[in-house]
Amino acid sequence: MNKAYVTGENVITSLGFTSQDVFSRMRRDEQGFRNDHGMKVSLPLVPLSLVNDLELDRRFELAGRIPGRAKTLSFSRLEKLFAVSIHEAVHELSLDLTSPDTLLILSTTKGNIKFLEEGKAETDEFHRLYLWDSGKILQEFFHFAHPPVIIANACISGSLAIGMASLYVKAGLYKNVIVSGADLLSEFVVSGFLSFQALSPEPCKPFDKDRNGLSLGEGCGTIVLSSEIPAGESVIEVAGFASSDDANHISGPSRTGEELAFAIQKAMNQANVDPAHLDFISSHGTATAY
Repeated sequence: MNKAYVTGENVITSLGFTSQDVFSRMRRDEQGFRNDHGMKVSLPLVPLSLVNDLELDRRFELAGRIPGRAKTLSFSRLEKLFAVSIHEAVHELSLDLTSPDTLLILSTTKGNIKFLEEGKAETDEFHRLYLWDSGKILQEFFHFAHPPVIIANACISGSLAIGMASLYVKAGLYKNVIVSGADLLSEFVVSGFLSFQALSPEPCKPFDKDRNGLSLGEGCGTIVLSSEIPAGESVIEVAGFASSDDANHISGPSRTGEELAFAIQKAMNQANVDPAHLDFISSHGTATAY
């Protein structure tokens, strides 16, 4: 069986348009939250983390100048975010995006849901609410041989997409799989979380005993998995993957954690590691009471 190696990546948030920029600003303890976001949602006013639109448009224009890229398409803000992040993750790789051995997986929770707010239900753009329509646009822009696979499973969408990509690579179905996950903030999303009374009036503090809610942000992340060992000293492998379903509540997590423990144990077994081998855990720290 093949192994799945990380050969490229990108992160876009309010802190920057590359992983290096975002990490550097995090190390300087900078925050990307803003209160003056201009969204007309119900009080209380909450801090939100938003991607810079001017820089997004500039980088999208640069990505579109690559010879052979489709230039006649109309892109939503979400699709621009996907395009820029994918471009940043692959532009230094010797990767043939048009090859049948390369697959794109798109991961999102809400997609172009903002089109509902903008009264586009009676227009041609309404079809962009269907995630596969965004996938077709990105397929044409980059000339991927296959239609993108779409994974939309709420908060686990990104992790599940990376896990599925690793399975494709390990099984030899594709040599390279590009996973790109994005979600945007909108009045629909913010008002929905406010209706749960789940948002904090200040930047969130996960795992704190006085935590009082989550903070919402938007962004995009892309990771490239390959069966070929990347050059260089640092080699990252997706060694294990598993998922489970709480089957517990429409919005609340399992109170026992049994299902989560099952997935963690299964992934560690697959990777042939035990808890003593783990150096870092990236957890879903929502900062809500539960």
